[in-house]
Amino acid sequence: MKHLHPRVHLILMLFIMLSVINLHAQEADLSNMRIELSQAIARKTGISSGPLFSAVQIVPRHDFLSEDRKGTAYEDRTIPLGRGRFLPSPSDIILMLDFCSITPDENILILGDSIGYTVGLLQNLSRNITVVEMNPEELDSIREYFNREIEINLPSGPVSENKSIEVLSIEEIYNLYDKNPFDLIIIQGSLNEIPQLFFGILNSSGSIITSLTGESGFSILFKYEKNGSGGRILTGKEVYFPFIAKWP
Repeated sequence: MKHLHPRVHLILMLFIMLSVINLHAQEADLSNMRIELSQAIARKTGISSGPLFSAVQIVPRHDFLSEDRKGTAYEDRTIPLGRGRFLPSPSDIILMLDFCSITPDENILILGDSIGYTVGLLQNLSRNITVVEMNPEELDSIREYFNREIEINLPSGPVSENKSIEVLSIEEIYNLYDKNPFDLIIIQGSLNEIPQLFFGILNSSGSIITSLTGESGFSILFKYEKNGSGGRILTGKEVYFPFIAKWP
């Protein structure tokens, strides 16, 4: 193999150095945008500390958006997806997850349309997560993302290892009966009522979190806490989530 001419070698080295510098600059810009997003969320929600707040500063929301929407990744607003669908604002997602009162060892089920970013936040709070992605167009990319063994670790967070994330399609929802009962079921969407299916896969002291509303407009966070054969209902803040009209 012939040696490169010194001038060619110098040009290659300069090119590599400039590429590395540019990459670091892009990462710094994204980091600053995530910090600015967390500050906007704190102003709106009052949540300004803790593992969930820290996760906002580290989870790459742009990874879960199509190329034409990446420019809006770190704005605290809803993002239209077409056909009446939209991504909730980061603030509303944070309000929902904060309402859950998650502990690291809970067995969690989360369902919704295009919920990759929410799962990215959630994996910093819990080790055992089953995901039901209702949008078939997002299913493969979400599976690939969470199967890469890329962990977003928080230096002071409660979860840093031994994570289990399984991603299922909406058609596989009835396979959930074959799993251990869930401690927490999160439905990222707005419902008229909670389908009976979820009460059957909830453990004896588990909770279901969703929001309840009509077919349009804002809704209220809703928590059902099971207690043996009974339970109690709690309500939270107003949020704006896409309406889920029906289940398979």
